[in-house]
Amino acid sequence: MPNRLSTEPSPYLLQHADNPVDWYPWGEEALEKARREAKPILLSIGYSACHWCHVMAHDCFEDAEVAAVMNRLFVNIKVDREERPDLDQIYQSAHQLLTQRGGGWPLTVFLTPDQTPFFAGTYFPKTPRYQLPGFIDLMENIARAWHERRGEVLAQNEAVRDALTRQQPAPGVQQALSDAPLAQAVRDLGEAFDPVWGGFSRAPKFPRPGELFFLLRQAQRGNAQARDMALFSLRKMASGGVVDQLGGALGAMERGYVQNTITAGASRRQQAFERKERVSVGLNLFSVAAEPRQQTFRIDADVERRQAERLQQVKQERNQNQVSATLAEVAASARDGRNVMPALLDAVKAYATVGEICGILKSVYGEYEPDRSF
Repeated sequence: MPNRLSTEPSPYLLQHADNPVDWYPWGEEALEKARREAKPILLSIGYSACHWCHVMAHDCFEDAEVAAVMNRLFVNIKVDREERPDLDQIYQSAHQLLTQRGGGWPLTVFLTPDQTPFFAGTYFPKTPRYQLPGFIDLMENIARAWHERRGEVLAQNEAVRDALTRQQPAPGVQQALSDAPLAQAVRDLGEAFDPVWGGFSRAPKFPRPGELFFLLRQAQRGNAQARDMALFSLRKMASGGVVDQLGGALGAMERGYVQNTITAGASRRQQAFERKERVSVGLNLFSVAAEPRQQTFRIDADVERRQAERLQQVKQERNQNQVSATLAEVAASARDGRNVMPALLDAVKAYATVGEICGILKSVYGEYEPDRSF
């Protein structure tokens, strides 16, 4: 039987209309129920093109056992971040305050009946995995804390409310505009910059056109650090597995980058938005570099040196006898019908080359012929 989301205009909310969860849209009906029953709120925020939102929906929200616990312990509210970016911004900030790290989607926040967050996270599986607690156990523990340690929860809420209030500009106060926040943003990106493979933070990475667009705009204003980071990252994308060899667009990425193609279920609006962002970055690249292709493919000398040193280290550490032994184990595992992954991992650790590994597999399995029947 459809829940209360079945009459909502949001495509994302409609995707959850047949969940066994007693979902409410954000509104006075749900908030009044939480106040009347003194029940905490389970707030879930996501959007249609979010992969992990769909994973959590399948793992938890479509599961009758999980839904029964949600319905028993909480007032459950589902929000589309594209429909309510104001709520998303508030509770993403709360997540950062509570966990001391960035948020994301799906955003899972537990609120007191007055809508103050007291616990936050993102994706949770039904049972413990990925070093994450199981969602059922987590909900039981949170409900227990609400009933048995409510004083501590409410005391924490005061601190959270004060912190969120301090983030808001004081009414009637007009601060002088300057470019100091822009310079600070470049410095922050510089601290997260990957000088070996480009981009920001550690793997897995998503191409983030907004950051590259910002850096290119700062480069136009003469910021050399912004220019170097943007061009180096774009060069790494263009010289690796990022390029669609048929269409020329940005697609799957290597060296810690994840695929940037839109998966099934993503909205056409999201696809159009991402294409627009990539075009904007490309146009700004031409305005920064007089010869953008040559500039983009210029290899940073320090990175080139480090890569050469790493290649030399691999050559010195590679032991041909060990490589041969691991490749023989790969072949034996394949012939015997055993799981070849452990042997493959040993071969990689021994610095066996891709060509050597493929040659062994080809000798056992023969030539691979793709299925062309479709």
